[in-house]
Amino acid sequence: MRGPRYLILLLAACSAGAAIVTHPEPAAASFAVCNQTTQGKLWVADAITWHANGSSYGQSQGWWGVDQGACKVLVTNDISGYKIYIFAYAESNTSSLWSGAKQGESNYFCVSSEKFLFKGDDMDTPCNTGSSRNFRSVNTGGGADYTLTLND
Repeated sequence: MRGPRYLILLLAACSAGAAIVTHPEPAAASFAVCNQTTQGKLWVADAITWHANGSSYGQSQGWWGVDQGACKVLVTNDISGYKIYIFAYAESNTSSLWSGAKQGESNYFCVSSEKFLFKGDDMDTPCNTGSSRNFRSVNTGGGADYTLTLND
């Protein structure tokens, strides 16, 4: 038979476990893209712009391979202050695109055929390096995280 000290330790351990279960860590903020197309693997680039201290900043980067039926996190921090744009194409058919600005918008940013990261003026057209592509604006609703699902 075990003594009262054992019961006290057992109760303390159970209470600590309950506290962990009832207070989970907050979800990390992010921007992800999911490939729910029938096109196979997609290659995705993003462009992000934001304002801070009265100045504008931005960057374009790619390429992330997103397998059919899978998701990929492209940005791993709070996106609530960002404007996000994407450009994607199917590996099996490069004319299958997820791009394009709405009428009256101009969302052209620089990309490269290889992995790239262009910051500031280097992301804007005309491109010093790479080529210009028409990105699609993503309405994230101003939240801290967002998942964009691409379909056919």
